[in-house]
Amino acid sequence: MKNISAVLLAGMGLLAPITSQAIAITLEEAGDFNVLVFGDMDHHYSDIEGALAVGGNLTLSHYGIARQLGDSANHKDTLIVGGDLNFSHGRIYHGNARSGGIAVIDNVGFYDDDPNHPNGDYIPGNPLNFGQMENEIKQKSLQWDALEENGELRQACFQSGCDLILEGNQPLNIFTLESSLFDTLQGFYLDVPLDATILINVAGNLADISDFAFFRKIGTDFERIPDNLPEKSSRHDGSLTQDILFNFYEAETLKLHEIGMKGSILAPWADIAFYNGHLDGNLIGASLRGHPESDKCADTSIPDHLRFCAGQTNWYPFEPLTPSTPLTPIPEPPLLLLTGIFMIGLARRYSKAPNK
Repeated sequence: MKNISAVLLAGMGLLAPITSQAIAITLEEAGDFNVLVFGDMDHHYSDIEGALAVGGNLTLSHYGIARQLGDSANHKDTLIVGGDLNFSHGRIYHGNARSGGIAVIDNVGFYDDDPNHPNGDYIPGNPLNFGQMENEIKQKSLQWDALEENGELRQACFQSGCDLILEGNQPLNIFTLESSLFDTLQGFYLDVPLDATILINVAGNLADISDFAFFRKIGTDFERIPDNLPEKSSRHDGSLTQDILFNFYEAETLKLHEIGMKGSILAPWADIAFYNGHLDGNLIGASLRGHPESDKCADTSIPDHLRFCAGQTNWYPFEPLTPSTPLTPIPEPPLLLLTGIFMIGLARRYSKAPNK
């Protein structure tokens, strides 16, 4: 699919050779949301620490939103839905809920510590242009894939599995890897400066990410990036995770489970299944659901905190990298740009259509 996309963009003059010194790595408006889904989302028994935006329909139950945003987010729009909203048994700690379609809200609180002091409310209407944001983020995904690699990737395999070591020494370190490498992975090691940005372009239309640990090199040794465990009152500061961005520029299916994912994920074409794990960063996809066996979530004999129906997304937003000096942008005529994204969509749909 990447080759089709590249040919289409190149033919319209939208994909020129790009150096890592001539482009900003920033999610812009999309980065304001802990989770951004352009289609539908169905999640239960979990939480999103930041803001949530869903372009299609949203179904939530036993769910928390915006707990880590603080009082500065009070009465701002922290849950935005383009379609219908169905939310039961949950809480929005800070901010309002909005929807462009029908809203069914049952046993949902809009408060932090004190139920008598609400921090938001439900307000009809959708204030976001999801279509424009989707086009912009897809264009970024393809543009970042076109960047030249400047880091080195090594693999060390053992009887128990493989370690992947990514090495770089630039302010922006760019790597490309095949999604199949995740299949046997037991350790993901990053040897880059602690103040650098890490862009990992992942090829492949299917990615299954599970059951491996993340490490950063600090001084002369690799140290495991810590998790936020429920029994601990303190959170890690995000310094080892907020500079990491995984760009799944080809993925149409992405599975995240049994994993503590370190870094943000951009997968704008992917249907994402996320359960029994957590992610420290932004999560952007085409659709989002939880555990494929939905009956496990309905089993009332299982305590809520052990259901693992849906993954937890922690508010460690990706820190943008912008050029230190003004650069002359490559011309991007708006009509051609939108046409390019539209043609890529047609190509993807055609590639998935059955042969007759």
